Amino acid sequence: MTDQLHQSEIMFPKFYQRLMAENLAKYDVLAEMEPWYFVEQHKCFFAHTLWPNVCNEKLFVFARRQDNDDLAAFLVDATNKAEQVYILHGWTNEGFCIMKKLPDIWSWMHMVIDDMQEWVELNEYL
Repeated sequence: MTDQLHQSEIMFPKFYQRLMAENLAKYDVLAEMEPWYFVEQHKCFFAHTLWPNVCNEKLFVFARRQDNDDLAAFLVDATNKAEQVYILHGWTNEGFCIMKKLPDIWSWMHMVIDDMQEWVELNEYL
């Protein structure tokens, strides 16, 4: 990407904006959304900057799964709007691969809840 889009230029979904503005996002590996956690805003990145020439999409990584190399990224469209969420598997031989495409952050949150349920059941917390 040659246009050097900055994070502040992205129009994020209202829910994501609220999470960031009210400090509701947790950045620790052992956060409330375990096994997922948000990447600290200053550490968020565009997938193509780490892995150039994998795809032509602007994918802004904002969350990570702690037990593997899965990442959640907003697809940033030509108008700088972030709506869709892609699940990427990073650090592959090719750089990364797209595992899943979700229509919005709400769909991602539903997936996170399913992952949380599986995580709790597998780890037998009680």
